[in-house]
Amino acid sequence: MNAKRIIGLFLLVVFPLLQTGCVYFDKKSTPSIHNLNDVLPKALAGDSQAQVALADAFNSNYSSGGLGKDPMASLRYLLEIAEMGNPRAQYTLADLYRNGGPQGGTDSLRIQPDRSKARYWFERAAEQGYRLAYSGLQQFYGDVNQPEADLVEACKWALLQSPQTAYCTSRGLNPEQVGEARARVIAWQKAHPERKP
Repeated sequence: MNAKRIIGLFLLVVFPLLQTGCVYFDKKSTPSIHNLNDVLPKALAGDSQAQVALADAFNSNYSSGGLGKDPMASLRYLLEIAEMGNPRAQYTLADLYRNGGPQGGTDSLRIQPDRSKARYWFERAAEQGYRLAYSGLQQFYGDVNQPEADLVEACKWALLQSPQTAYCTSRGLNPEQVGEARARVIAWQKAHPERKP
């Protein structure tokens, strides 16, 4: 959460990799080895674009030799910027906790699924108006194979994305349940007035 911890993480993880020439990025949306020195100070200063770029570097490039080569550093950094309030990092963490980490090769970050942490981070991102989190919560509550399934709540998140009720009726909700979902939408919008879609 504080800049000293992030700088410490940088010095322990990234700096040695920079010196050995092991760090590079292959995505246009992530910093390259040539501009990492520009991106890191911006991220530490709270620039959300730079924070997202570094989160992508830590989170997306496991098999390509990027910063993701250290999965635990990836998770620590992602947690840091999520705790700083970055909604994209919050959404990414939620998705990792919901699914148990990305699938893929041996370099992948693997964490155990934790539905309560997934819900927590989805909700934090949604409270900031991050639209992908609405979809994440719709899927979270719409998963009937999970104990916290709540189709009316899933319908609420679908309605926050679009006023159409197709998702709600396709899940078998009757008009009263759709009405309850609409009431939840209104309550949520009142509690988060600046976040109306």
